[in-house]
Amino acid sequence: WSSAVGLSIWLSHAASTGQLRIAGARLLELGAGVGLPGLLCGQLGADAPSQVTLTDLSTQLVDCMQANAERNAKDGAPAPKVAVLNWDDRSADLDCDEYDIIVGADLVYNPAHVTQLVQTVLPRLATGLSTLVLVEPGMYTDAEFDTRNGWAELKVALAAVGTVELRRMQLALLEHRATSGSTELTSGSTELWTRGAATHNAGGDREGGAGTDTHRLETGEVGQSAHPSSLEPMAYADLELLIFRKEVLCLMPPLAQPE
Repeated sequence: WSSAVGLSIWLSHAASTGQLRIAGARLLELGAGVGLPGLLCGQLGADAPSQVTLTDLSTQLVDCMQANAERNAKDGAPAPKVAVLNWDDRSADLDCDEYDIIVGADLVYNPAHVTQLVQTVLPRLATGLSTLVLVEPGMYTDAEFDTRNGWAELKVALAAVGTVELRRMQLALLEHRATSGSTELTSGSTELWTRGAATHNAGGDREGGAGTDTHRLETGEVGQSAHPSSLEPMAYADLELLIFRKEVLCLMPPLAQPE
């Protein structure tokens, strides 16, 4: 899924630039499918989480994730854990009660998912600097994004209990062809352009952001070096990234009254 690829690229970039502290974190992936974002996080070396848990409702997908985790195991790295998770089951037993980071790609396509997702996420986000990161497909206008069933409702529900930051992104599959003797070589890479940001706080205010950032995931090699400008876009996918942090109430002790 393009959302999973976009989320993977952003997580890798965020970890290397300090935008999101993944190193040593307890990370949970919801609706993981084949487990790409979570498995990638487990491969980040010094930036890797201390624990990765991949979940989905389907036992067949969980079996697939287990096989993928075993195929991509690295010496010395903790093996990701996989589990069936039904969002309706609030008593589901996972390896942790709380997680520092929860991620998910392409999770919301039915308004009924909103309540289930919020009830699943909030109790499992650790108190403090915990973060939820979701990516959904869409277009570049609010109206077009909000036609994604349940996505607009989810943003409203999360903004009521914390801070929601939105980033518009475009994923591009790039291809470059070079000839080495009689062999035609193809190199692929995937780029993610971050088109800007907007932040919604718990009060519903919106702050506009600016700037464009580009992150690249190389997926092949060519027989000769190729400048990025020579890579031809083959396909595009428009995405929206949501970063959510719970509001933390800091209760100060009462000031001592002067005698």
